[in-house]
Amino acid sequence: MSSDTGDRSGPTALSASRNQSSQSGVKLSQTQQRPGKTTESGDQNPSGYGLSGDRRTSKPELGSSTGRKFNRSVVHPNGYVGFSDLPNQIYRKAARKGFSFNLMVVGESGVGKSTLINSLFLSNIYNQEYPGPSRRAGKTTKVEEMRFSVKEKGVTLRMTVIDTPGFGDRIDNNASIKPILDYIEKKNEKYLNSEVSHQRTRMTDERVHCCLYVVPPTGHCLRALDAHVMRTINKRVNVIAVIGKSDTLTAEECERFRTQLDKDIRENGINLYTFPDVPTEDPVARRHNEMRNRTPFAVASGTSVIDTVNGHPVKGRRYPWGVVEVDNIDHSDFLVLRDLLIRTHLLDLIERTAVTHYESYRKDSLAKVSDSKSTERSPMNQFADVKAEHQLKMKKMESDMEQVFISKVREKTGKLRESEVELERKTQVVRKSLDDDVKQYENKLRSFEKEKLEWENSEQALEEANKRDILDSSGNLNRKKSTLGKLFQ
Repeated sequence: MSSDTGDRSGPTALSASRNQSSQSGVKLSQTQQRPGKTTESGDQNPSGYGLSGDRRTSKPELGSSTGRKFNRSVVHPNGYVGFSDLPNQIYRKAARKGFSFNLMVVGESGVGKSTLINSLFLSNIYNQEYPGPSRRAGKTTKVEEMRFSVKEKGVTLRMTVIDTPGFGDRIDNNASIKPILDYIEKKNEKYLNSEVSHQRTRMTDERVHCCLYVVPPTGHCLRALDAHVMRTINKRVNVIAVIGKSDTLTAEECERFRTQLDKDIRENGINLYTFPDVPTEDPVARRHNEMRNRTPFAVASGTSVIDTVNGHPVKGRRYPWGVVEVDNIDHSDFLVLRDLLIRTHLLDLIERTAVTHYESYRKDSLAKVSDSKSTERSPMNQFADVKAEHQLKMKKMESDMEQVFISKVREKTGKLRESEVELERKTQVVRKSLDDDVKQYENKLRSFEKEKLEWENSEQALEEANKRDILDSSGNLNRKKSTLGKLFQ
């Protein structure tokens, strides 16, 4: 509690006061007497707060580097004040605001990353409508994000799962790590720019809090690619090594492989995330917390519910020789991994990212700013110069991309023109063929009209000849009739 002298008592002064009291063998110092007791000057102190409540305390002289500090060890109020409800206030605020957790999953195709994510959150995040990366037709090394929210007992967890579908699937995998590093650096840079921005209230934490590196169950040793990637990214993110599809190994093979991986990780100087000891009242979580050093975790995940021999439904996988239970610690470390990752150490992963990895990136970024030529300028101005330089670089990249786009457009336009010329040529051929057909049909029509006219003329001549014959025959008949008439007369 502060007096008129302007001095403040803090944890350091309180610790010094306690140490001094313990060394002198006195339970309470004269500056920590209870209400109604006589102070060192002999005056009655009714305030009960030592000399800090005495208004007659003289001010220290100006310019003096030392001042008197008045501390009390513990003050017990006589009634309910209300500050004991602060943890409940923090809980209500945190539950209302929710939490954000960004999880990166790295591993080659077919090691069970999609099934592991579905099992971690007991949801069909990857399904038939949105299949896992290993089941897609076109796989690239481009980093993909999938955002969703998980609600449990009124608490919302905003999840971002980051995956690299084509990691480790090429013959030459030297460039497989570049998209991963670029993504992590991009998110750290975005958060750093948000910190120096004038609208810090809109900051969104998109930094990668944890990386689950799924090692294929080869049963031999750590591959050079896996060692290189983990050794490189552990400086920027919390890395947890996981043996995927451990049910393909026997118990002896799995234990030997785990021991060999742990040895290779130490020899390669890879600093994996170490789970600190977190006190918990849950006996199951306490048991899993005791198994936190059992790394790398041998995980067999699955979401299918099957019946065992005893008729109990369990989540697992069925094989000809038996059933692998996902939630059985004797079969898989999945339950231990999920409890350590989400139930007991999720906040520690977020804090470790902010305090260790992001601060390392921030220090390196600001160190580049401090190495500029002008040492008298403020760090903010130097950072602005670096930002302007970065913007110029981005503009140059945009210009290069624009030139590439223009060249692509020109190439496409040329192809379209060639297609148009070819189409015009084909059109001319078809048109000429149609013209020839029309001429042929016109010639046939004229020939038909000519034949028709000749046929009509011949028919008319034949009709006239028939008429003449009829007239001639009728004249002859009349003459014969007149001759016969004359004869009979």
